[in-house]
Amino acid sequence: MLFNKSKEFLNRLFWHKTDNLIVQMIRYISVSFVAYGIDITLSFVFTEFLHIYYLISSVVSSLVGGLFNYFASSKRVFNQSKTDNKFIEFVLFTVIGAFGLVINVGIQWLFTAVVGCHYMVAKIIAVFGAFLGTFFGRKYFLFTTLKK
Repeated sequence: MLFNKSKEFLNRLFWHKTDNLIVQMIRYISVSFVAYGIDITLSFVFTEFLHIYYLISSVVSSLVGGLFNYFASSKRVFNQSKTDNKFIEFVLFTVIGAFGLVINVGIQWLFTAVVGCHYMVAKIIAVFGAFLGTFFGRKYFLFTTLKK
């Protein structure tokens, strides 16, 4: 009984279409957590092992994480797009993500160059500002809620 209720709850939380803002935010947090794992891992590898400048590493790794975020968000987080054209949807998703990337790199630069934090600590701090900007930007400018 408890297993079935838990399974039903998780199905509603992660798989069923919804226009509930809280459920969409939980899904977006989950997707973003995986995308951020991809981002931070690549940023570390590019900087520490490939000796690429940390801000360039941050941009490239953020773009790869953003690709994952697009595909997962368009399938699991948001119900429908304001456009039927997937190319336009991807471009708009990427443009909104670019604003998040500017926030991310700006905060990372500030905390690394001005405050003196390690670049990985600064990257962790920066992700939170970028997260909020991209979630609400994508939710309200690109994706609409499920029609009733």
